Amino acid sequence: MHITFADESTFSLGENGTMALNELVYDPASGMGEAAFSVAKGVFVFVSGMIAKTTPDAMVVNTPTTTIGVRGTKVAGEVDAEGGETVVTLLREDDGQTGEIVLINDGGVRVINQAFQTVRVESFAEAPSLPELISEADLKALYGDDIEALIEGPRGDGEDDHAEIDGVRGVRDRGWTHPRPPGHRCRQCLPRGRIACARMGFPARRRTGRPGRGSH
Repeated sequence: MHITFADESTFSLGENGTMALNELVYDPASGMGEAAFSVAKGVFVFVSGMIAKTTPDAMVVNTPTTTIGVRGTKVAGEVDAEGGETVVTLLREDDGQTGEIVLINDGGVRVINQAFQTVRVESFAEAPSLPELISEADLKALYGDDIEALIEGPRGDGEDDHAEIDGVRGVRDRGWTHPRPPGHRCRQCLPRGRIACARMGFPARRRTGRPGRGSH
């Protein structure tokens, strides 16, 4: 599955993976907004768009063991199973630049900003591991044979099925699911507070400007 969102960020999810769009607010005029996604299991690749470039820490990807704050970059990762270990690798962007991500949970915070640095997070109570530098060739061994196609992103050849997801035009492959994410955990919020909260536990939606349930 490949989805392209309004701010030009993209999310690619491997076979049998599950993810949800928890919140997306975007102002095309200023390039500013907020976005939160959650991945319950599977291999994924995320490329940030205008929101992460103009508003640091306003874009997050949540897994059962960590919250990933995306600061204008490209990331590969895998959630081993629901509630299982999360592995995350920072990738080099198409223009050769490397951004930065911050992983945060109850155990601590880890910032990585070097291409192919890889971090493992075994539980939400355990701090993210020290980064390990892997080679580009190691990506397939770590994430499986489909990682190259996920990194490539939408083919743009018209062969994928298109779908409207909460008013955001995306690309959908077979096997896509859009589950209700795990229970809301405000402790996953980044230091910015409510603005970076994933609002986990509520169906994917576009915010209308009124605080939702679970707001701070």
